[in-house]
Amino acid sequence: MKNIRDLIMANRLPVATRTRSRMPRIAIPQQEWISVTELDNFCQNDFGADWCEALRKDDVGDRHSSDSLLFLFEKGKEYENYVMSNLRQKTGLTLDRHSSHSTSRLYNERDGVIDSRRVVESMKRGDPVIYSAYLADRSRYLRGIPDLLVRNDQIHILFNTNTTIPYGTSRFGNYYYIPVEIKFSTICLTADGRYVSNEGRSPFYKTQLYAYSSLLQTIQGWQPSCAFIIGKRTVHKDDIYSSLDRPGYIDYAGHDISVISKFHDGLAWLRRVKKYGSSWDISEIRNFPPNMKYNPSLDKKEIAIASSEITEIWQCGVHQRQRAYDNGIYSWNDQRLTAELMNIPVAYQNEVNAILKVNRGELGIYHPMSLSTDLNSNSEMFVDFETFNDTFDIQSPLLNPECIFLIGVYYKNKYYSFKLPELTQQDEKTLIMSFYQFWEKCGKPVCWFWYAETELWRRALLRHQLVLESPVEWRDLYKIVRDETFVVKGCKNFKLKSYIKALSDQSLIPLIAPPDTCGNGLEAMVTAWKHYKETKDPVKMKEVVSYNKFDCIALSHLLTFLRTL
Repeated sequence: MKNIRDLIMANRLPVATRTRSRMPRIAIPQQEWISVTELDNFCQNDFGADWCEALRKDDVGDRHSSDSLLFLFEKGKEYENYVMSNLRQKTGLTLDRHSSHSTSRLYNERDGVIDSRRVVESMKRGDPVIYSAYLADRSRYLRGIPDLLVRNDQIHILFNTNTTIPYGTSRFGNYYYIPVEIKFSTICLTADGRYVSNEGRSPFYKTQLYAYSSLLQTIQGWQPSCAFIIGKRTVHKDDIYSSLDRPGYIDYAGHDISVISKFHDGLAWLRRVKKYGSSWDISEIRNFPPNMKYNPSLDKKEIAIASSEITEIWQCGVHQRQRAYDNGIYSWNDQRLTAELMNIPVAYQNEVNAILKVNRGELGIYHPMSLSTDLNSNSEMFVDFETFNDTFDIQSPLLNPECIFLIGVYYKNKYYSFKLPELTQQDEKTLIMSFYQFWEKCGKPVCWFWYAETELWRRALLRHQLVLESPVEWRDLYKIVRDETFVVKGCKNFKLKSYIKALSDQSLIPLIAPPDTCGNGLEAMVTAWKHYKETKDPVKMKEVVSYNKFDCIALSHLLTFLRTL
């Protein structure tokens, strides 16, 4: 399958050096169906991802998804089955699946007609709950499959909620249906505990459910003004609730009224990119920029490199980018772009300006040329933790257990690893003590780390009520480079791997080959979870250990370089 750069440079696509007269825009007359789930990228302000899809529409080949994303998708399906089993037990209903396909994108004309009729028949009967109903509106070419449709007069029977459900009548009787989604995600509530907040992927969930409400209006003659989300847990401040008892509430008539315009804008965008996207010029990237703060895929990275995308820069999100656009600035390579212009908080302005300048070549290869911090230590080791920070356990979704499953150490040019034999609290306690005893045996050296280990260590000791005779001396290399505002050309953030790649590219440190697999913390966590909870796979766990080893050695190389300044 071709990469995005190939598609951009291919003769069938215009690029900045070709004129519109030589390569006119292509108009596609036929209307394409839009599936509700396609609104996801728009809700994340990730227009570039949709453009990539438009470029790849006619490209033959499999779309690759990482093992970790496939794992999360499967866990989502498992959790949906778990919720449905609970609802069947609670209601005594069979709750058979209505849709004949797993996604609305797979529907053809015949299947769509058959399944749409099934939904209408269920509504006419007044079924209390309809599971996996195919909804479609041919006039708008919009379709989707909500997990549940619940009658408005059954909400308080199904859920333990004090929310007032508006009265309404549909063309089927004195009732109407409300959409409910099941998500294997934590649902966070607003400060008053009444509504779903806008954290994480909630903006998309809200827009998705509004789209279903809009489709329901076409079918039942009444548009519901609210919707619900069943997550794996519902969180309000420090309190955790079962989402089956207390689902997240969305109010389109009040608190969440802004979602309505977001939905209509999203539909207009998808129609435009589907119709014209394959003929757009890369020089027009300002009209469909990627959001590099969200799911930075390889395709988007190609676009970001070609356009010097602003959201690549640390602390620069879509709002900061829009301020730049409002001032006629469309790339970080423009010397007029500053942290002050983008309204970056004062606490971060110095670092952002330094990152911009060094990457534009205004400060040399790296800056500053010397550091004020004393980096010396008589004896030292480099430490990196791999942790679980959430549970993938379908049967215990309320739990949010943190657990250290691997401690890697690079000491005197040799790597050591301490791994859990089993995923238990007792084994984690043993792991902690094994590392601590090793540290003592080595003469209690300074432990260099990057950003998080001291807090993870503190919480682990608290979890197991451990009081150690000698506290470990930790030193945070991340804090040092932040305090010194040490920046390198090619590094656009304060991530360890970004520093290592930039310094390696400039031949300032030895080249360290990153592992071919297990390239981030999520992949390490998923691989380890499958190892401990599903099938023991020593080969896969070696990939996690290699990932950890890379970070430990990277710490050593970076510190060694900084000491030369």
